[in-house]
Amino acid sequence: MRLFPRTAADWTRSLAYPLFGVCVILLFVSTVASFGGDRVWKYAGASIGGVLLPLLGLSLGLSCLLGKGLDKTFRKAALVVAGLSVFYGPMLMPALA
Repeated sequence: MRLFPRTAADWTRSLAYPLFGVCVILLFVSTVASFGGDRVWKYAGASIGGVLLPLLGLSLGLSCLLGKGLDKTFRKAALVVAGLSVFYGPMLMPALA
């Protein structure tokens, strides 16, 4: 296993898979946290829902649309998660506050 990927497809895969995982985890955690009023989310909810989720979703969407070497099924799932992150994240801000 190499330390740095060699081809553009390897770079895309090494960027898209972790971004997908982080977006899914943050969407799940912030959705679950919106049902309960925890003190941490009162202060961190605006930056996570309003800044971090949309930026991660935008970077995931761009890496899936412009990158090469991804499966079609993963690309479709990643674009759905990217869209949810961009549009659902700011809608969660009032629930997290």
